[in-house]
Amino acid sequence: MDRNAFHTLVLLTKNIGGLSDSKSMSSNEKLAIFLNILAHHEKNRSIKVDYIRSRWSVSQAFNECLCAILKLTPLLLVNPKPILKDETEDRWKWFEGCLGALDGTYIPIRVPTQYKPRYMARKREIATNILGVCDRNLNFREMEVDPLDSDMKEQAEYQHKNIDVVESSEEWSSWRNELAQRMWYERTNN
Repeated sequence: MDRNAFHTLVLLTKNIGGLSDSKSMSSNEKLAIFLNILAHHEKNRSIKVDYIRSRWSVSQAFNECLCAILKLTPLLLVNPKPILKDETEDRWKWFEGCLGALDGTYIPIRVPTQYKPRYMARKREIATNILGVCDRNLNFREMEVDPLDSDMKEQAEYQHKNIDVVESSEEWSSWRNELAQRMWYERTNN
């Protein structure tokens, strides 16, 4: 992040988010700590050493920034507009009513040893599946991560059941086939 973007974010968190300077820490430093923890997956212990602050101060700064950033969500996140019937672009007219695209990927993660079997991916990597939704301008609108704090007992019971076959529903298959046929028909007739 460059300096201008950082100072813009500081102004937004101060003016809209309500982030304020404290006796011993400026809002710039609080935001720098917050971004450092998020961007580099740092622990409070290492941030404590880097910024010469107590672990309590680091935790307080992180929580204050988180609250301020959450107040900015109406400003930073925009509701997507669905694709209309009278769409003029060829690549979008097939997706009437759609808000965007959904796709997933595996992201490597670090988890405690007892949870590693739950996060074992196909190639024996420890990873979690992240689903992302983006709009037609390729801007991310939502991300869904498999949470670590869900009911582990239920997950452990589920893991021992083997899935033999995964099939799509008849409704999905027929919709996909109709869409492909319409697209082929319009392409060959134009």
